[in-house]
Amino acid sequence: MNASLIFPESPIQGRDFVLEYEVQPNMRAPGTLRLEIRTNRTGGWREVKRYTEFRPFFLERISLRPHIPEGSTSLRVRFRMVAAGSEWWGSCIDSILLEAQ
Repeated sequence: MNASLIFPESPIQGRDFVLEYEVQPNMRAPGTLRLEIRTNRTGGWREVKRYTEFRPFFLERISLRPHIPEGSTSLRVRFRMVAAGSEWWGSCIDSILLEAQ
């Protein structure tokens, strides 16, 4: 099973974007939880972070600027569970904040 949570497109205008979220990847079954971005310059989704093992809830804060190609004017963010097995439901993403700086 694959599942995605996709943010609406946001204008970039040369700013840095910081993504903050709480996550509990549950990888007791085969599967991968990915954080991906897409800009008007990348064409497709680009992986920023990958979770492949179980961890209790923790806070993650990531600057997206190093992952955004120069000249990009729009950004989309996606959390994606890929090839989830029988326990995919245990992966949680909460308190998501996308902040322009």
